Amino acid sequence: MIKDWTDCYLSSRKKTGFVCTLQLPEKFQRFWGLNDIQKMLSYAQDQNKSNVYLSLNAFKYGSRQETSLMQIRNLGVDLDIYKVGASIEEAIDEIQVMIMDDTLPEPNLFVQSGRGLQLIYGIEGGAAPKISWLSRYITSQYIAKLAFLGADTRTTDPTRVLRFPNTINQKNQIKATVEIWNPVEYTLQELYRYVTPIEEIRKTRRKKKQGVVIFPPPKGVVDLYSLNTKKKDDLELLVQLRQSKMTGYRNTFLYSYSFTIALIVKTQAATIVFARQINEKFTEPLLKKEVDVTAKSAYDDATKFLKAFAENNYRMRGLASDLVKPEKSSTIIEKLNITEEESSPN
Repeated sequence: MIKDWTDCYLSSRKKTGFVCTLQLPEKFQRFWGLNDIQKMLSYAQDQNKSNVYLSLNAFKYGSRQETSLMQIRNLGVDLDIYKVGASIEEAIDEIQVMIMDDTLPEPNLFVQSGRGLQLIYGIEGGAAPKISWLSRYITSQYIAKLAFLGADTRTTDPTRVLRFPNTINQKNQIKATVEIWNPVEYTLQELYRYVTPIEEIRKTRRKKKQGVVIFPPPKGVVDLYSLNTKKKDDLELLVQLRQSKMTGYRNTFLYSYSFTIALIVKTQAATIVFARQINEKFTEPLLKKEVDVTAKSAYDDATKFLKAFAENNYRMRGLASDLVKPEKSSTIIEKLNITEEESSPN
């Protein structure tokens, strides 16, 4: 049971590793363990500080790189409702309708971050880093469901930080507030019940299943999503590293990104939403029509691949040579002219 919002981040069952606070614009990081909760709160809520963020997950002391990930503690969805012209009241109404309709689980924490909203799903007892691909997959599908409320596609990255509750948003001097909506944390399997099973191609409208989820899925499926959910975050990071200057690579990048996204979200509409959002980050964006055409083409190719992959017992060997398949890292590096510094930014 969650008695305080900090229980989602640090508790007697979540004590492996350290959570990290990030202070902007200085990019100053500090790491906190189970015995540091009060010190962390005092540090973050100092009246002289603003723009303090908190990691969703736990790491080895001193590093917030994914290679230092020690425990998956939360899934988070960041809703930039101001970008879609929605008020807090309207967004809350929409979220509650989805919860009552069993299309979205009730978040454990509901954070009003100053200009947007954050939904935090606590993982009971934490989860092992080796299944971060599943946390990425689930989060991506929740983002797709909440795209109409401005869900940020980047929160699938397990190294992600979100606004620290009860601290000031410097952009408008509003304090972020936090409420406990659901005091009972989830297992990843429980959160998985709300998404399209990874073996299925298309999403169908269905009520939440109360039975036991058959898990884990076939090894070939795990291998596919272990690579491709990470690839999504790597492609988004590339745009950031290039400071959004993707001229000369926009169409190539957008197809690779959309194909990867389509494998995860499994609907054409959601694939287009993700593609449009990444395109908006380019210093010279493509026309919306071009983005949609590329995203639809990538979605069609991804759907054909998933169908053939399933029919081939989830094996890559033996697939038709003319079938578009997930690209190897070496292929993407060559196509996008990725430098050694960009492929190893940390």
